[in-house]
Amino acid sequence: MSSQNSTNTSANTNSRPVGYMARIAKLAPAAKAVKQLQITRSKRHTMVDARKAVADKLLANVAHLRDPEGNERPDLVYKDQGRGLYSAGIKYGNRWLAGVFAGNTYLQGLSGTELCDLLEGFAQDALEGQFDAYIQPIMDANIAARAGAND
Repeated sequence: MSSQNSTNTSANTNSRPVGYMARIAKLAPAAKAVKQLQITRSKRHTMVDARKAVADKLLANVAHLRDPEGNERPDLVYKDQGRGLYSAGIKYGNRWLAGVFAGNTYLQGLSGTELCDLLEGFAQDALEGQFDAYIQPIMDANIAARAGAND
């Protein structure tokens, strides 16, 4: 009798009878069985959230440029080209806003003062929605990537 119990227990733990999934399907028609869960740790931004994220990143860069010792190093949107000149772009998350500068993604040949002034202006522009057309494709790609990961 103990060998029979062992066999039944083993069968029940390795796979559920087909009727079990049918019962689940009746209770939750959209539910599906998967081998591994995809965990999303970030929430989906609204456009207002995205604008603020872009502006916050730009302003963090300005603060770091002005006082590198007193401010934590942010995700940089500029590069030092040497000779006191910088290049810069605008990011949403970890992606550059492609084509934002008359079809180009970056500006170059900026002095430190010009860079700070421009980044502050870009932050204001972001909050006003000036970059929405460049942010939206990134948001759409992020949604598509998450949907693909959950398939």
